Amino acid sequence: MKLLSLLTLSFLFIGCGNSHISDPEVDPGPIVTTPVLEKACVHPAAEDFDATAGAKEAGECTFRACGNVIFAEHAVRNSYLAYIQLYGGKIIDDPSLCVSQLDDYSNKCTNPLAYNFQLEESCKYKACSDEEYLDHYEYEVLVSLYGVAVEHDQSKCVHKKYYPGCTDEKASNFAATANTENGSCKYKVCIDPNFVEYDSAENQEILAAMNAYAIANDLSGINLISENTCKTEKEYDVPGCMIEGTTNYNADATVDDKSCRWYACLNSGYEEYDADLLQVIQEYANTNGGTIADYHTSRCETENPVYGCTKEGADNYSASATLDDGSCSWSACLNQLYKEYDQSLAELIQAYIEEHDGSEENNHSNTCKELKDIYGCTSPSAMNNDPDATADNGSCQWSACLDPLYEEFSAELEVAITSYASVHGEDIESYFSNSCSVLKPVYGCMESSAENTDPLATRDDGSCRWKKCLSEGYQEYDSVMSPIVQGIIDAYILAHGGDVNTYNTSTCTVPNAVEGCTQPSADNTDPNATHDNGTCIWTGCIDSGFQEYDSNLEIFINGYVAIHGGVASDYHTSTCSTPANTYGCTVNLPGVTTNYNPNATNDDGSCHFETCCTQGFSNTATPAEANAIKTYLLDHGITFTRDDLAQHPNLTIICEGVPYN
Repeated sequence: MKLLSLLTLSFLFIGCGNSHISDPEVDPGPIVTTPVLEKACVHPAAEDFDATAGAKEAGECTFRACGNVIFAEHAVRNSYLAYIQLYGGKIIDDPSLCVSQLDDYSNKCTNPLAYNFQLEESCKYKACSDEEYLDHYEYEVLVSLYGVAVEHDQSKCVHKKYYPGCTDEKASNFAATANTENGSCKYKVCIDPNFVEYDSAENQEILAAMNAYAIANDLSGINLISENTCKTEKEYDVPGCMIEGTTNYNADATVDDKSCRWYACLNSGYEEYDADLLQVIQEYANTNGGTIADYHTSRCETENPVYGCTKEGADNYSASATLDDGSCSWSACLNQLYKEYDQSLAELIQAYIEEHDGSEENNHSNTCKELKDIYGCTSPSAMNNDPDATADNGSCQWSACLDPLYEEFSAELEVAITSYASVHGEDIESYFSNSCSVLKPVYGCMESSAENTDPLATRDDGSCRWKKCLSEGYQEYDSVMSPIVQGIIDAYILAHGGDVNTYNTSTCTVPNAVEGCTQPSADNTDPNATHDNGTCIWTGCIDSGFQEYDSNLEIFINGYVAIHGGVASDYHTSTCSTPANTYGCTVNLPGVTTNYNPNATNDDGSCHFETCCTQGFSNTATPAEANAIKTYLLDHGITFTRDDLAQHPNLTIICEGVPYN
């Protein structure tokens, strides 16, 4: 009733000029001590309307409206006042919204909010009464003002209340009250095919839902997992997609199970088209059966534009083209030296070429036929070349060096200028100014000590060569010049690279003699010695009276003595210590042993005895002599019997001086 009273009060001021009804003060009501929901502006016509208000309470709004009561639009202001009365807010007067001035004598509907505005009948209104939409607040206001004249119209229900949350029933945080997806869904799922839980029907449903959710909301699937439900690892080969770059690539898979899927655009009519990926998927389909459609989810979004020439007047203008591809071509003459030249068309074509980075060759066909006569220098290499000239008048000039001894020499310009002079007369000097300044270097060896020094050279090219013995161990080594040349070559190597063998051919042939003992068997042999100076010393025994006697060493040292003089003892250190063994008969039986050798040290069984073994002779052997002979024969393994004594080689039997036999 309060709203209706305000509306009635406002109409009392009609006809009183441009008076404006003042906004009523809104009673803030009692102080609320209990918590309340957050408030927001929920009137769709307000400037600060919050379409995402959702479960928020209706709150203050700011409106713009016509404040002049003599205009029909003032009734809109009254509807705003009704909202403010309920929920608070303010109105900003905006004269630009005052359009339809009221006619006091008209029977038409004068409320712009009515759907029969300006018709000859009472005003009727349509609004959204569905409380699931923010638009129902406007319905409440209209009903409070116009009662039964307001009817429900579903088409007015536009701004559905916004309850953000997870709307996927497969998600672990599914919100049954949410009506607007906000990308917050999380899933308890096993995404690893190496685990038993992965293959369960329930897990596959959740995984499919998660993948679809990720694609629909342009999210990364891995970030949607709230809990990994993989617990039991499989003990066999892991099937899965083994191709990197797929949406379901499994780095742990050991057997490809034909499950690979790609997120790709394979339609050439779209900008996202990927020909390389199409070939990969086609090969996969050929190998595993099925079609390309079985292995990919399309991501085609933007259709390719229709390329062509969009410039009217061009030879190949295309009315169906939506994007100019720089292909427009005109039949025209772009050379102002020709009579067919059209400046405006030339400028248009040139601007098009610059805009599309084209060229005259690609964007026009030449229609120039009749050339204008323009005299000047037509030689391209001349300083004063006139690109517009069509006939040469002999005025060309060059800045050139025609002397081959200078760096600036140009054989090409020499030919060009000589040819030009022959055509147009005059000496060649008439057509160029000399630009020679830097003489060419003369390359060669500049080191005076080198074998191939070149006195005319002005720049050393690393070609110097020497022939010198630089090794002190040779007779050709020059103690004065060789070190000097060595220093020059060392400096040359620093300047030109290489090593000493690059620049020097050694003349060393005869090594210097090295005095010393050259005999390899000598104690003091010198492997570096080249000349034996008789200083060799050997260690050994060259005395045949000793067991250590070395006959070969004796012969060798005697030969060395013959060459170097002196005696054998000059060249050896004796190691003789044990006298040599002397073999012979060592048994001395006076008057019996015939071959006793007092110098013998070793008895060799050669003793020979002369005696008589028969009793009664003056020379009959005594028992001691007989035992000595017998023992000797037995000690030397000489067997005998009594019967063979007469023929025994170690014994001659003589009795009374007459041989028995």
